Amino acid sequence: MNTDRSRRRKPKGAPTGGQFAPESHAESDVSLAAHSDEGIPAAWTATDSAALDTHIRSAEAADRIDASANPVITDQQLDELLDPERQPVSVRWAVSRLPYAGIAEVAARDPHPVVRAEARRAWDIPGGLAQELDADPAVQRVLAAMVA
Repeated sequence: MNTDRSRRRKPKGAPTGGQFAPESHAESDVSLAAHSDEGIPAAWTATDSAALDTHIRSAEAADRIDASANPVITDQQLDELLDPERQPVSVRWAVSRLPYAGIAEVAARDPHPVVRAEARRAWDIPGGLAQELDADPAVQRVLAAMVA
C-alpha cells in the first residue's frame, strides 16, 4: 500500500471528494492459488441437509463427526447424532461440543458421563440441569480429569 503523503486527491466538495484520484501504478505480483478440496472432509462440503444425510448415516463414525460440523445441519440431524441408541459415545461427545442452542439440554440426559460432562461445560445449560450435573459423581470425575 502506498503511504506517500503526496498522493493526489480529488478536490474537496466534489461528489467524490476526499477519494484518491486515479494514477498509474504497477500491478501486484501477488496471485492466489486455485482452490482445492483436497484434504477437506466430504461431509464439510455438502451444501444442503439432503446431501449431508449421506454422511450422517455413514457407517463410519468419523464421517458422522465431520458431518456434525457442517453449517447446513438441521436440528433433526443433530438429534439423530445425539441418539444414544444409534450413535457411539465418540459421535455424541463431538456433537455435544457444538455451540448450537439446545444441544446441552439433550446431552445432559445422555447415559455416558463424558457426554454429560461436556454438556455441563456448555454455554446454554439450563440452571436445574447444571445443578444435577454438579451433583453427579461420574460427571465430576470426568470434569476433574479434563482439567488435570
